[in-house]
Amino acid sequence: MIENAPDVQKMQNAILAAPHHYASTDKKPMHQYCPKGRDSWCFFQKAKAAKPRSKPSHSGMKTTLNDKVFKAILPAYQRLGEKELVTRCKDLLTQNANESLHNVVWSYVPKINFVSKGRLEFGATQAVGKYNMGVNAMLTLEANLTERPASAQSMRLAQSDKQAEVKTKKARSAKKRAKKNKKTGKKDQYAPGGGD
Repeated sequence: MIENAPDVQKMQNAILAAPHHYASTDKKPMHQYCPKGRDSWCFFQKAKAAKPRSKPSHSGMKTTLNDKVFKAILPAYQRLGEKELVTRCKDLLTQNANESLHNVVWSYVPKINFVSKGRLEFGATQAVGKYNMGVNAMLTLEANLTERPASAQSMRLAQSDKQAEVKTKKARSAKKRAKKNKKTGKKDQYAPGGGD
């Protein structure tokens, strides 16, 4: 795909080439997305471009996809090849989302520690949730699913969210001012909306 950037159509073809190539048979060749010409990695397109033209055979293919597997995975390749997504990738500046997700997974389940399959699945589920929805949404979801009291961490996050609210900040400022004035015996000279 990289060698086809920034041509979006060629990038889309490169994505769709693999499943079609490996699902091809002599009776049903599907090499329309494979690169054409004598330098192609596709034996079928290479044979078509050869002089004299030879008859390509799929019998030499080491890896093939049966029709059921092809139909099952094709929608994933089609989503990867959607014009909107490929257009965002054409400048080759996008971050590898898998690397970022893997980092979150390994923060829950470090690679250096052996864990059971169940623990690994739980950690991966937590990581995907955090990656997709954020920490607060995950904690809310966890509390709703388990119907148990909020953990200390979720209470701290809720408290920090509340403290960040504007009303709370203003109330804290007014409280500090009143405490300071009480110590010094002064009254506020200015109050918003005071006017007198």
